Amino acid sequence: MRRFWTTHRHPRLLFPSPAGSQFIVRIASAPMDASGVQAALKAARLECGIEKRLTVHSLRHAYATHLLEQGMDLRLIQSLLGHSHSNTTARYAHITKVVRDHTGDRIETLLSGFQLRWVEES
Repeated sequence: MRRFWTTHRHPRLLFPSPAGSQFIVRIASAPMDASGVQAALKAARLECGIEKRLTVHSLRHAYATHLLEQGMDLRLIQSLLGHSHSNTTARYAHITKVVRDHTGDRIETLLSGFQLRWVEES
């Protein structure tokens, strides 16, 4: 995305409407339509040799999942995705092997702050 942005450097839109010259794209007032974004993603996927089905929406799911893998709180992910209900976000952020593998470490970190203190009665 960063490389794509360097080709047009629109001040507000990541995917400006591509109609016209490169100068026109820089001052476009409308975003690229959905079919244009889908076509651009398909072209990039094919250029990279990715055969798996990939949609713009699947990128949204991947984003949520990677944030969860990095330990980000589900409520914060909910806010970033603009969901009003946490169960919608839960469907986006998939529990992966990475998340499962780090669960024990996170529990250990949490519990390491607790100390058991036995008080002996006389």
